[in-house]
Amino acid sequence: MLNLSLEKLEDLILTEENLAAILGVNVKQLAYLRKEKGLPCVYITRQTRVYLSPEIYQFLEKLSEA
Repeated sequence: MLNLSLEKLEDLILTEENLAAILGVNVKQLAYLRKEKGLPCVYITRQTRVYLSPEIYQFLEKLSEA
């Protein structure tokens, strides 16, 4: 198990709104990236998703190589 402080954990987890702002896209574009490009997310509930920073970074690296 990872030994993380709460501050560090907060840095690793992004809400949909946070990620959209960071990437400069809107929430609909995130939905496209999830459905069509495989953007990784964690479903908290059916409509609530969060994104893990390391997984997003890896996804963006792969996307830039294509």
